[in-house]
Amino acid sequence: MKYAAELNLLQNSLRKCRINTTILKRNNCIDSSIDNGLRLLLNLKNEYKKNFHEVFGDIEEKIIYFFTDKFSGSYIFFLLPESNEDILLIGPFLKTIFTKEDVVFLMEQLKIDLKYLKMLENYYSGMPYVADSSFFFNFIEAFCEKIWQSAKPIQYIELEQDKNASLPILQNDENNFDDEEKTLINMKMMEARYAFENELINAVSRGQIHIVEKLISNFTEISFEDRINDKLRNYKNYAIIMNTILRKAAESGGVHPLYIDRVSSGFAKEIEDISNLSAISTLMSRILRKYCYLVKENSIKSYSAPVQKAIIFIDSDLTADLSLNHLAQLQNISPAYLSNIFHKETGEKLTDYVNKKRVNYAKQLLDTTNLQIQTIAQRCGIVDVHYFSRIFKKHTGKTPKEYRELQRKG
Repeated sequence: MKYAAELNLLQNSLRKCRINTTILKRNNCIDSSIDNGLRLLLNLKNEYKKNFHEVFGDIEEKIIYFFTDKFSGSYIFFLLPESNEDILLIGPFLKTIFTKEDVVFLMEQLKIDLKYLKMLENYYSGMPYVADSSFFFNFIEAFCEKIWQSAKPIQYIELEQDKNASLPILQNDENNFDDEEKTLINMKMMEARYAFENELINAVSRGQIHIVEKLISNFTEISFEDRINDKLRNYKNYAIIMNTILRKAAESGGVHPLYIDRVSSGFAKEIEDISNLSAISTLMSRILRKYCYLVKENSIKSYSAPVQKAIIFIDSDLTADLSLNHLAQLQNISPAYLSNIFHKETGEKLTDYVNKKRVNYAKQLLDTTNLQIQTIAQRCGIVDVHYFSRIFKKHTGKTPKEYRELQRKG
């Protein structure tokens, strides 16, 4: 296959977006992997032939096809070159965010028995949502241009399906499905939910905010698994569990418990104070971002023990004696050694690091309180207000008074 490297790149890239790719034969495409086993679980094995076999049978070369089925699963597919039989199927994925209400509405519309509600919620919670469709489609188009090497513009065809047609859910033909295969598919659906959560946790532990942002677009209320009848309590319980898990993720990412506890305690209170369902997803997104930034900004995993201890002591109490001599004395090492190793590992002089932390805290107090400048200086560990003002201006270009006035005007 001349385009094996390009195909491998496309499949790996889509896999990172949690989107499946399947290579099918035009005349032998009745496979439950097409829709991640949904129709098989609903006892609709014959629907594969009706919905896919007939659609794939008439497709032409060098055309990209789009198709959204009655379950709102979207697909892209086209013939691969060097063969008139191989079809690359991309999907299913969602083009709009699905909520629990959407699942129930769909079941009513298609006359699906409510006994399948839990299974369908698991299915949709594991299905990827394509937030930036333009980038997604451009990426696939670039692949097709490369493998087809055609001078003509690529043609697109969107196929339609009758979404108003109901499904014969209650006709449980025992020859229509395999119990063992259904069990495996159910397991895969649960695995998809856990894989999504694990991907989020791993991204947080590495401070990979770009990955967290991508995954957050897939995090909606349908991600919250129902365990009790009280929906609000159920969502709160899930948020509490995630808050606890993300604490451990941040710790494994090299963040000291001192910082983690401040964040975790604040979120624990916010979770309990929430009084409506709509605020839960927003809060969960904020929790994920906050822990990710916590790792990104406060990870000390790569530092040596003396530098870690110095940073922790500095951040734990800005009003303490944070001189180089005192921080070295606390660890029974020489000031020169601590100064050298701190600068080598952090890229900053220890004194500059301390002053930066004090100025950042001062900015926070100037933004959020009406405290006098002298009081703020003392809370930042600097008794001499004139010295405090000089340090503040060196880091910000403004005096504390000028900074406060400018912030309040803005």
